[in-house]
Amino acid sequence: MSNYPFKFLDSYTKENKSFFFGREEEIKQLYEMVFETNMIFVYGPSGAGKTSLLQCGLASKFKQTDWFDLYVRRGDNICESTRQTILKNTIVEEEDDFWDEEDEVNNSVSIEKKQENFTSDQTALMDLYHSTYTPIYFIYDQFEELYTLGTEQEQADFIQLIKDLEAVNVPCTFLFVMREEYLAVLYQFEKAMPYLLKKKLRVEHMGLKKIREVISGVTTSNQSIVTLQGEETEKNTIIDTIFDKVREGRRTLQLPYLQIFMDRVYEKVTGDVEKKRNIPVAFSLSEIQAMDKIEVLLENFLDQQIHSIELELKKKGFESVDDNFVMSVLSPLVTLEGTKEPLHKAVLMAKNDLTNYEPDLISQTLTLLENSRILRYRSDEEVYEVAHDTLAKEIANKRSEEEKAFLRAKRLVTSRFADFKDTQTLLNAQELAYVMPFTSELKLELNEEQQHYITHSKRVKTRKLWLVRSGIAALLIIAGIVVITVLNANRKAQIALKNVEAEQQRVLAAQKRTEVALFKIKEQQAVSKAQELMSFGDGFKDLGKSAYACENYQAGLDTLQLYPNTALYQELETRTKGLCK
Repeated sequence: MSNYPFKFLDSYTKENKSFFFGREEEIKQLYEMVFETNMIFVYGPSGAGKTSLLQCGLASKFKQTDWFDLYVRRGDNICESTRQTILKNTIVEEEDDFWDEEDEVNNSVSIEKKQENFTSDQTALMDLYHSTYTPIYFIYDQFEELYTLGTEQEQADFIQLIKDLEAVNVPCTFLFVMREEYLAVLYQFEKAMPYLLKKKLRVEHMGLKKIREVISGVTTSNQSIVTLQGEETEKNTIIDTIFDKVREGRRTLQLPYLQIFMDRVYEKVTGDVEKKRNIPVAFSLSEIQAMDKIEVLLENFLDQQIHSIELELKKKGFESVDDNFVMSVLSPLVTLEGTKEPLHKAVLMAKNDLTNYEPDLISQTLTLLENSRILRYRSDEEVYEVAHDTLAKEIANKRSEEEKAFLRAKRLVTSRFADFKDTQTLLNAQELAYVMPFTSELKLELNEEQQHYITHSKRVKTRKLWLVRSGIAALLIIAGIVVITVLNANRKAQIALKNVEAEQQRVLAAQKRTEVALFKIKEQQAVSKAQELMSFGDGFKDLGKSAYACENYQAGLDTLQLYPNTALYQELETRTKGLCK
């Protein structure tokens, strides 16, 4: 039976292996790693196909009896999500009145647990394994969420949880999947578990050669309803044209962009607006050439879906819907940087721009966004999220400057408050000036402690200002006393001098804190620049231009020369030693 081969923004799974091409080398490397270690780190840029590589590529290498994969997302707390995933997948057999050899084995396992003094988490993992006797693979997808959305306590708890689970004597492997730009945040995790990054695989964006394998494989599969017209030469020209339409001027392309492009071509050629995706079709070169480039397609797709949803809501009688309403629903689900931020429905409804709308209106809007493939609802965690970072980026680009400023103010308060516990540093005058215009909006977004942090910073600033003015007044009084009495002038002048010196020390301390903050900012800028240089180097490496690759790798090392302890610096050193003389 033939099927539609493209997944739009969904990941490929084991059931889609007939349409999964271009990752044979990465699958082979991953498969070998699984038998070498129980900790594997998979990283790469957004849109490289990391999730599909595991769910389809690696999973297809195993028989069902050798592969029990548990996909874990952070949810509200990554530790609780792990525990719930274990419990949900543990098969509990009904008790009977008969005692057999299997009961005796299970009883001995229970005794073994007690003798070993296992924690509840370790016991749960043993129960899971003994309910299936199949090797377990924990796959932590979008692992960066632990560091972008989680607290330091949650991160510490998770490290301990992984240590506990790893200590259990059952066949269990942990695979961590994350975007490479968050490598630097793994310092504490790597410090607690130094062997974490010993086995790692970088998944890169595909170049033209790989894309040819993907499109050729999909369109020649006897299970695909999509083919290409013409002889081999014309088919190659079609593939090259697709590549040029999708690559955004780069030497590689993001796989979600390819999926969206091919889906848009299919819908335009077949007229399948109902998205049944069951009409056989053969794409021609002229049809591909007539398509817009991916940048325009993405923008048009989002605009069209938003407009259609607004019209549908008005048909349902929601006259209060304006041109910005759907964006008001989507925006909280995207971070300031343009990545996904999963939210519970109740949390989403409490956001600033949505509090004045009817709950039923928001509910129906979420359903329509889900049907239009812009949002996904993860029922196991009861959260909504944007279907892919590709769309999240487009949503972020549509924000107004005022909304961006508000999000920066919120980010400023939350990040400075997180540091406050360690540094006791309050918001300075410039930061308060930036935050204060958004005070009323922030009350709905921040917790009580964060709001108190703003109030306390403002109170301390006012007190310092009063002290400065009082100091000036005191100096004037002292000056007057100096004129009146020469004998007391010297003593009071010394007191005033000490006050001035103390104030200078406070100013110097403030300058020191500013220098530390600037150093952190410069470090982050250096990491971002070095990451870009490494990507350029990888591109040249793929083209076989080792000299240019080395130049970019070395430039990345030079950029990070003041920060040699970063994970990115070590990664660049490894690549330089392996390629450059």
